Order: sequence, then C-alpha cells, then structure tokens
Amino acid sequence: MDVKPVAGPTKGSKRPKTLLQWDGSALVVTVPGESVRLRPAGLCLYSHTQESGVLKGLALRDADGMIMLDLPGEWHYRPLRQLAWTAGATFDSSMSAPVPVRLSARAPGWRRLTGHKVMRLGRWSRPLILGASVAGLFLMAYIVTVGGFLAWRGLSSLGRFLLDLLDSKWALALFSPVLGVLRPVRGWFHRRKVERGDVLGSYGGVNLTVDTEMLRVSRGKENLPPLRLSRGLWFILYRYEDLTGLFVIDSGNETRRHLPGFWSPEDVNRFALRHDLPLQVVRLTREEYLERVRTAKHATF
Repeated sequence: MDVKPVAGPTKGSKRPKTLLQWDGSALVVTVPGESVRLRPAGLCLYSHTQESGVLKGLALRDADGMIMLDLPGEWHYRPLRQLAWTAGATFDSSMSAPVPVRLSARAPGWRRLTGHKVMRLGRWSRPLILGASVAGLFLMAYIVTVGGFLAWRGLSSLGRFLLDLLDSKWALALFSPVLGVLRPVRGWFHRRKVERGDVLGSYGGVNLTVDTEMLRVSRGKENLPPLRLSRGLWFILYRYEDLTGLFVIDSGNETRRHLPGFWSPEDVNRFALRHDLPLQVVRLTREEYLERVRTAKHATF
C-alpha cells in the first residue's frame, strides 16, 4: 500500500511529495530525487506547538527509540497504522512530551526528508540575486517617490505569485529587494559577533547568547527557557558515530539543553572562553549518548 501526507507540516504550507511503501522486505521512503530503504522498529506521529504555529510530522524510530527519519507533514493515522502492522513495526498516534527532546534523539544515519525538491544555487546565482536586489531597491525608492507605491505593491504581489508557481522562492529577493540587500549585511554583522565570542551559532540557525547572567538559546522566534549561569553550566561538544551536537550541562551533571547538529569547535571554544564556561570535546559511547539525549530537559530539533 502507498501512504502519503495529506497536508504540509504547518498550516498553509505545501503538501510534501513523500511516499511510504512496504516492498515485502523494507519500508521504502520516496521523496523527489531519491529513495531510502530501512526497517524501523516503530512509526510515531508528532504535533508540536511553537511560536510560529503547530508543526506536524511522522518519525521513524529504531529499537532504542532513536529517530531514524523525520518526515514533516500532516498524516492520517489509519493508513500509517496499517502500514506499520504490515511492516511488523509499532505505531503511536502521538509522541509523548516533550516532543523536541524526543525528536532530537537521533539515531546514526538520521535524516530529515522534507518531501520538497531542494533548489541549489549556482556559483553566480547569489551575486546576481544580490545585484538584482540592489537594483530593485533603487527602483522601488524611485517609484515610491513619484507616487507609485500602489503600482509597486501590485508588481511585488505579481512577482511573488509567479515565483510560487515556478517553485523558485530562492529568487524572492528580486521582488523583495530590501530583504535581498539586508540579509547579507545582517549575516556579516552576525559573523563578526561569532568571531568575538558574543554569539554562538550560524545566522538564521540555533544561536546561544549570554545576557544578564543568563544563557539563552534561540532559533528565529523560538526561544528555550533561559538558564542561569549560576547553575554552574558547562558544555559537552560530542560526536557519536556520524552524529554531532552540543550538550549544556549543569553542576549536578544534568543535561539541561541538547542542541544536535554541527557546531564549529573553534566557535564553541571561543564562546566558552568568553563567558567562562568549561568545555569538554568527547566521543561518546552508545550508552553515554542514549543517557544524555533521553534525560535532556529541553532540546532543538
């Protein structure tokens, strides 16, 4: 049987082109451009409420409960339950809280398949888009000064509509020149802050900052509860097989934050030194990794 998501992961988003099938020996997950074969121990639906709205998806888990694949989208549970039964896997219609902690517990080989084709920019695409954005910014200023604000809004709306039809949202800067110009500038200022150790993390990604004796973790509009530095916080920059990430530990050796993904060792060390936070760089055993990710209080995913 074929199982597909019925809607996008958030309200109003595009439905992923993800397809699940059982071929008699493995579960086949097909997305635009590739297919993945695996034998999960369980399938689990999740729904997480955040600042930007409710995020829905399907997680495929191994025997340890670690996430093998994250498939964002809204799914009907009945066909998934039938598919799980056919594949000899368990099925849960809802993930136990806290959902971010559960999703951040990644298994080796973990991947997130969005079900959308990734648009890759060529070597000269970014300079061209930036140049077009600058030109568009001057054009917008000129049109507005001569009383053509409504005309500009109409042109911008038409451009956004056409780009959406063409699935070329990476070129949105052509019709939003301010965004196209400001993003590189903001990125440059962000990198300067990272080089000084004021901020840890990439522009637009998960960021760590210290403010009024509090360690703060944010990603866009999403913010984890701040932690007091007086808790005796310290970092573990880890590697477990092909997985990497950062743990924030307190003086009681409890995992307060789990931030999976790649973190530059140089940037982490610079931030830790700047704010007097001890740092350990370690390669974890399977048991150590499972213990840390399962007991984390909060996480990003």
